[in-house]
Amino acid sequence: MADEKLAILRAQIDHSVKWFRDARRRNRRNAFLLRFGTAALSAATTVVLGLQGFETYRVLLKNVALILSASVTVIAAWESFFNHRELWVRYTATLGLLRGLQSDLEYACAGNIQAEGLDVFHDRLNAILRETNASWLQLRDEANSTAATPKTRPGVQNGRSLQ
Repeated sequence: MADEKLAILRAQIDHSVKWFRDARRRNRRNAFLLRFGTAALSAATTVVLGLQGFETYRVLLKNVALILSASVTVIAAWESFFNHRELWVRYTATLGLLRGLQSDLEYACAGNIQAEGLDVFHDRLNAILRETNASWLQLRDEANSTAATPKTRPGVQNGRSLQ
């Protein structure tokens, strides 16, 4: 019985470690690309608008600058909605907790652990995953409330007129 529980627990922890390691990498890469992309497109917009001596291409350069500037807006909106940097940080912390759990489990198994003792580790795993899920839900709620709240109209708060 204890061997079966141990095998299941190890498989669950291993699966979680792999998932959060991969998700952390994806979010770190996306956070970098979005930040760098925003900076690069902003710089390119400035350069295109500042180019001199290309009077025959003036309209084309203005249109290119407009497209670059609009792209910066889209990327910034994407970044604020998905918040890859926050996810990267959160998943890094979760991965650390999971690796600590993995290490503690292996240490406990070096002794003589009973089936009931494995329940403590299973509870820790569930607590780690619940906490991470709760922070993900909070992040989504914040992103949704930010997107849904009109901030550009004075006298309006949470979609309701203040008058």
